[in-house]
Amino acid sequence: MDLLKRPASGRPATRRVLNVGGGTKGVALPPHFQDWEQLLLDIDSRVGADLVCDARTLRASVEANAFDAVYCSHNLEHYYRHDVDKVLQGFLHVLTTDGFAEIRVPDIGELIKLMAKNEMDVEQEVYRANIGPISAHDMIYGYAPEIEASGQDFYAHKTGFSRDSLLRALHSNGFGEIYFAPPLALLELHVFAFRTGADAALRAELTLGEPVATEAQHASVLPARRAVHGADTDPVQTLYQRAAAAFAADRWDEAAALTDEALALEPSLPALHYLLGCCRMARDQPAVALESFERCLDLRPKEPLLAEARARQTLCRTRIASSDGKH
Repeated sequence: MDLLKRPASGRPATRRVLNVGGGTKGVALPPHFQDWEQLLLDIDSRVGADLVCDARTLRASVEANAFDAVYCSHNLEHYYRHDVDKVLQGFLHVLTTDGFAEIRVPDIGELIKLMAKNEMDVEQEVYRANIGPISAHDMIYGYAPEIEASGQDFYAHKTGFSRDSLLRALHSNGFGEIYFAPPLALLELHVFAFRTGADAALRAELTLGEPVATEAQHASVLPARRAVHGADTDPVQTLYQRAAAAFAADRWDEAAALTDEALALEPSLPALHYLLGCCRMARDQPAVALESFERCLDLRPKEPLLAEARARQTLCRTRIASSDGKH
């Protein structure tokens, strides 16, 4: 039987976790995975992984609903910002309906605060781990001794996360319920992101507190207008949520159509123009995507949407310039 496929009879007796980028099975997973079947995914063919591939290709490499959990410890920061979406959508693809992704990344937001408060140099030691001293440079760009010894660029860090940016990335890629957990290392973000939600038994098993409210995240960019529309539910927010879910499932035409419907009702919401731009980028239409991101910025969105729109605007311009250079 293919290890990467779930038996046709349904959920196996032993729950299964996909360890993404773990490097080796010699490093123990957290205790709650003790009785689980672990399969290792890694890009390095030398580590004896069950699946040797780039996590950006998970949707094509592994069948849907094949795992009860994904464990990703200090790997997500090794992808460029625009590729993080592909990895997270791959996680969502391989998880069962009630599955979850446990993700750990360096907390760059807190690192920046620490450096500013203490006037620290980028090469200065921030803390000492079991592998040796860790500098701010190591946290931001990757552990320098490992990169030098291996000669492999994939050990470098290509993006970074604050608490809010990690939360946005998970919500925007379709995860339904998210819990922040105590960090297992210094200056670390540690989250459990559920495809749908966690029942009481699983919350107790994983010692989870209260989830971060999805509704609050939507409200931050889509303020309620129920009084204006005279309805119990806001039709614009409903369309936005349906569009975001379609986008996360790679149904970009559907997502764009739903966003257009929402814009017909409320053309002055920056978040809708941003989402439409993302749909157009996914359909490889950087010129019209750029128009959407510029319209979003014209409406003066607040942070964090402002930073996200500026980053996508720059990416569009880069793609357009690259395309023009080929002709």
